[in-house]
Amino acid sequence: MEEKDWYKEYLVKCAGFGDSPWDEELDEMLPKWKSAAKKLGLTEKDHKYAVTEWIPRNFEIQLEGVRKAVGVMTAEVADMMTATERKERGERMVYGVLPSHSPFYRALKFTDPSVNTYFVDANLASFINPFFHKIAPFLEYAEEQGVRYGCRHCALNKTRYAALRTGLIPIPDVSWIWGFICDQAPKSDEFIQEYWNKEYPIVFSRIPHDAPAHKLEYKDDELVKYLGSQMRDGYEAVCKAVGVEVDEKAVMEALKERMSFMMKYGELLMLMASDPSPIRGTVVLFLTFPMFMAFNTGYKYDNDAIDALIKDAKERVDRGEGVVPKGSPKAMAWFIPYNNPFVGRMFDESGVALTYCEGLCPSKAEFEMPRFKDPFDANAEAFFKWSLAVNWGTRADLAIEKMETYNVDCMIWGFLDFDRWLGSDHKLCSRYVEEKTGKPCFYIEGDIWEDRDYSEEALRTRIETICEVVKARLAAGA
Repeated sequence: MEEKDWYKEYLVKCAGFGDSPWDEELDEMLPKWKSAAKKLGLTEKDHKYAVTEWIPRNFEIQLEGVRKAVGVMTAEVADMMTATERKERGERMVYGVLPSHSPFYRALKFTDPSVNTYFVDANLASFINPFFHKIAPFLEYAEEQGVRYGCRHCALNKTRYAALRTGLIPIPDVSWIWGFICDQAPKSDEFIQEYWNKEYPIVFSRIPHDAPAHKLEYKDDELVKYLGSQMRDGYEAVCKAVGVEVDEKAVMEALKERMSFMMKYGELLMLMASDPSPIRGTVVLFLTFPMFMAFNTGYKYDNDAIDALIKDAKERVDRGEGVVPKGSPKAMAWFIPYNNPFVGRMFDESGVALTYCEGLCPSKAEFEMPRFKDPFDANAEAFFKWSLAVNWGTRADLAIEKMETYNVDCMIWGFLDFDRWLGSDHKLCSRYVEEKTGKPCFYIEGDIWEDRDYSEEALRTRIETICEVVKARLAAGA
């Protein structure tokens, strides 16, 4: 009996490269993926485990759209693992961090396709743990090299540091670090520069986190223009570092591309509101990443994946099928811990569909055309419409809006206890949203990016209890 090639099995059965039209790319992708997997330390045994146990347990890979959602991340990581060879050929590298605004990175590629743009940490973390459950070696290496475990640093920053220091990815021509939301990311790059490599090139973009609660920052023209000026300064510095001219038309074109995809994503979100919810919510998040992260592969695979997932969802809605029985409650999480996909699965198994990720669901305002003609001001306005980028009060108000839009029965907060800003905000938001909506909100301690401090079994009792409370309240008409 011929022994299976588990790398190929993974690409075909889990990552959509057995499905048209991607099947035509399989022969090209297979050696590329084997090379990438070797660099990442993913063995044939790891692939067998992923194909036969981990991925089918946590993702509905019988659906083409789900397989292609896995393939979106696979293709981007495979591309990123060629960064060293690309740089040796003279191509430029621009890195960024989550959370930031993807149109600027896309505009660089529109202007000069030989510029490569990657979110090293978010791409790796959002791939290697959800699909192989193997981020721990990166984190442990970073902790051995100065980013101590006890300091509760963000796993994304640890992953970026480990990838750089091991030589998994090359030193970039510039690392554009955003501090508009997370202040750990700029500090982490300062640490990389001061502790390890003083030649590490950084452009910082930051604004204060000082807006009053419930202020609609995107309607404050002065504030929008200030953020737009910071975005312009950062973008111009990055363009200078890689020898690319600032093309304002490309910046606006990239924003329009993002909004176009967002419209299509909105169609999928409305299908998810069906009873029963047709698709497990965790996988839907991977399709949002090119809207919020620098994807060197852009929307090339993402557009095919979302088309397939919309088709899958429509067919299930027509048949009355879903991840839970008809009439079951639906939950929204501010962030479904997609790096630990067993969390979403356990909610579904307990009879509550964890359908939506509020932090990545576009708000109603995000579907509106920008008021500003200046491309940087227009992008600043779009950024301030995002619930990640605003004060805690507006974040809570947006959660209420989205709970009403998609008719969910409860809200899950937390899994950000390592984050000194968002982690504390979530406790305020949880209390406020429950008071305003009368619907139960729950805060769960944990880490969205990794699960070394909690296991599936450690969370099971908590999640089952939450689900019983929600079902009991719904049955009682509360």
